Amino acid sequence: MKKVFLFIIMSTVLTYCWAGVKQKTVKVKTSEQFIKAINSDTRIIVENDLLDLTDALKGLEIYKEDDYNPAVSASDEYDGKSIHICSISNLTIEGKKAETHLQVTPRYADVLCFHSCEDITLKNLKMGHTETGDCVGNVVTLNNVNIIDITDCKLYGCGVIGIEANQTDNITVKNSDIYSCDMNSIYFSEVKNSSFTNCKVYENGNGLFFENSSDIVFNSCSFENNTGSFSLGYKNGAIVMNNCKINHSYGPGSIDFTYNNCETSFGEDEEFDYVEEEEEEEESFNDQLYPWDKTKGELTLKDMETAEDALFLSDDDKRKLSNRYYSRAISMLMEHRDRCNEKDAQTTLNLLAGEPVTLKASELMGLTKVRSIQFTDYGVFIYDYFPCRFIKDNTSLIFNKYRGSQRKWGHLYRQEDKLLAFTGCYYIEGNAPTYFNDKQFLETGLMKKTQSGKIILLLMEDNKFEILEFAK
Repeated sequence: MKKVFLFIIMSTVLTYCWAGVKQKTVKVKTSEQFIKAINSDTRIIVENDLLDLTDALKGLEIYKEDDYNPAVSASDEYDGKSIHICSISNLTIEGKKAETHLQVTPRYADVLCFHSCEDITLKNLKMGHTETGDCVGNVVTLNNVNIIDITDCKLYGCGVIGIEANQTDNITVKNSDIYSCDMNSIYFSEVKNSSFTNCKVYENGNGLFFENSSDIVFNSCSFENNTGSFSLGYKNGAIVMNNCKINHSYGPGSIDFTYNNCETSFGEDEEFDYVEEEEEEEESFNDQLYPWDKTKGELTLKDMETAEDALFLSDDDKRKLSNRYYSRAISMLMEHRDRCNEKDAQTTLNLLAGEPVTLKASELMGLTKVRSIQFTDYGVFIYDYFPCRFIKDNTSLIFNKYRGSQRKWGHLYRQEDKLLAFTGCYYIEGNAPTYFNDKQFLETGLMKKTQSGKIILLLMEDNKFEILEFAK
């Protein structure tokens, strides 16, 4: 009995000591000192007005998603390194002055990325990338984090997303701004018990995105001059707006918020601008199996010719996007169906066949993953889903599959209300997209939405093709 009583006392003392663990304070003036200081039970005070973390990341070990990682590691992105902070608890990163600046140069890198961490505080920081333009990296990324406090911070673009959180609980953001991010200001997947108080969200590429998230509260926040739908997502619980001011370019979107004493002003739902094409005579179409597949004549993307840095299609590329694009893929599949697994062949045929329906830009912005279905000389191969993003860029949307060994980058342009044209490239993990300087990596395709609601992009190449099937 005495042993049991002693054990209870010792357990109580240990629990009390753990809960009251003090932080070791470390003052840093260089990015190298900053990286070395990251550890549990640590308060890092950044004394310099500006730290660029880019060079300090070059000597770190490589981050491995499914394997052991040191406290700080880095992943190889095509234009540099991206930081990964793993399995840290009770860490504070604080600027000595208001708006102490943390930045990175690679546009594919996150400024700060946390994995499996607990009790993190970010305070008095201004965070973003050195250059604006097409970005893939976020400002702050949280994966499997519990308890993070972001106070008196500014998160800015270039960054695709201001705060992206996955399987993360207890996020508190106070007195902070999120602005000029290319895609979403906030992107939450499986996030619970989180709040934003007295925050400003403005001039971002799109609005808010929530998936399988609940108990999210916004108190006295403002949303101004963001483009795209105010919110997108699905399968969410309670998301509440209290005393907020919302002035948004497009409609409220698909999230069912509870508004309490809020000022709201919404525009119309977003949709691509339709570019009128000159009328052409409809050419004869002998194969009537798929009569809907008639994009009249060659592809003449007028809006493409005005887009900055657009890659113009060659005559051969235009022919590939001509009036029998989907029908050609179906014919190839049917001709060589004997070399395919029947179930996979039927899955592929179901995606290719059928009349397309109207496809809006706002529908693409909610898509976060994509899988590849490839038809080759050896049959049909269906791969797992990988993360992807759509980024709004002036006259077009940019599509990027940014994970996995085979990646893609390129622009989508309105072909007509039911079809989008794609011109871009594929590239290998660790290498740069060669969109503008190597034709062997060039890819062109057509995107459609099927009557069953699936969105696919078909890429043709001689006697083989690839379907990209998107999902939320």
